[in-house]
Amino acid sequence: MRIIGNDPSVPRQTQEIASGTLPNGKPVVVNANGTVSTISGSAASFGAQQEFENAATENLSGTYDTTNDRIIFAYPDSGHSLNGKVVAGTVDSANNTISFGTPVRVNSAFTGISSISVDFDTSNGKLLIVFVGNSKIYAKVGTVSSSDNSISLGSLTEIDSGSINMGPGACKYDPDTGKFLIVYNIDGGDSEGVVATVSGTSVSFGTKNDFETSSSTYHHQIVYDTGSNKFVIAYNYNGSSLRSRVATISGTDVSFSNATTISNSNVSQHFGLAYDSTNNKIVAAFSDAGNSNYGTASIGTVGTTCTFTGETVFESATSQQIDAAFNPTTGAVDIAYKDNGNSQKGTFISATISSGSLTFTTAEAFTTGEANDFHLVHDPDAAKMIIGFRDHTTSQNGVAVIRIPNTLNLTSENYIGMSRGPAFQTG
Repeated sequence: MRIIGNDPSVPRQTQEIASGTLPNGKPVVVNANGTVSTISGSAASFGAQQEFENAATENLSGTYDTTNDRIIFAYPDSGHSLNGKVVAGTVDSANNTISFGTPVRVNSAFTGISSISVDFDTSNGKLLIVFVGNSKIYAKVGTVSSSDNSISLGSLTEIDSGSINMGPGACKYDPDTGKFLIVYNIDGGDSEGVVATVSGTSVSFGTKNDFETSSSTYHHQIVYDTGSNKFVIAYNYNGSSLRSRVATISGTDVSFSNATTISNSNVSQHFGLAYDSTNNKIVAAFSDAGNSNYGTASIGTVGTTCTFTGETVFESATSQQIDAAFNPTTGAVDIAYKDNGNSQKGTFISATISSGSLTFTTAEAFTTGEANDFHLVHDPDAAKMIIGFRDHTTSQNGVAVIRIPNTLNLTSENYIGMSRGPAFQTG
């Protein structure tokens, strides 16, 4: 072991320029400027659970309000007749806690909301909340108040009617056109895409366009690729495979590319879709039924279509309820899932793209027991990822935790030894 110190009688010792005080017997790292210092910072961890709904929640969706700096979650409240609800929360970055306002019901005239999706309009400072119930699909515009985390809602607008199926990630904002794309399946047949435009507290829609016909699609997810200025949508196709299409908005119309296959296995559980803006790539994370339902991820490249390659297993156990989101703070895609190989605990892992391949961190459980319905939202102001989920240890209540990033200045390359001798510092 190399010794860092100022006692010439000690063998295997090297003398370096210190940055700050070096106490005796402490591990030492070399800094970028050539000085040495003791290890500082803290390892990555999770904050305490913060409750936003004191009843069971399902099919969680979420976004970030950049106007008011608020985390937003939307969900069907299965503990209260499946009311659709939306709630805003303030992240306290110093204490790693979240203060939530009172959840607001989006469906005043009926219950039985089966799915809900929400995203934020950065141009108008508004939420668009899309939900399914009463054999119809509806939308409402929401406005967050930063004074008390309350949310006021505009009028109810019908999009379509029938037996509607829609995933929690089926509504996404396009910052280049200032429009939203919404996708859904109707009556187990045609799958539709429609462009939505927010004006004040109202929303209007363009002409619907099919992206699949005579086939059931489920668990829809959309991401916006800022490199190509296009959407990528992914969905379970007919209970047999996971597919993707590229979508482009022109005016109030949307067009779709041909379908490409992400996985030929039946991806029956929720899956995650994220856009890595550092590498201009899409990452899909899913439970691979063709390989023992192992947690698996692949990389998508957007052109005329989106081509996925390099399936890589990140969890060698049955993995369910998967969600994914890009973390610009760390440059990685964060993934949350239920690990059936570890008592169905909520589990977190990060994926990094390097040379066209995915590498993963060590998986970490962030719950003490079973958890479901994960949704990841990045808070750019706190520079932290928020994980919303349904916690089975608290009557399946809706809760959230903060992922606290690693701040240690220790790496596998900069550790050089232990300090020894009287404490010394830069002179």
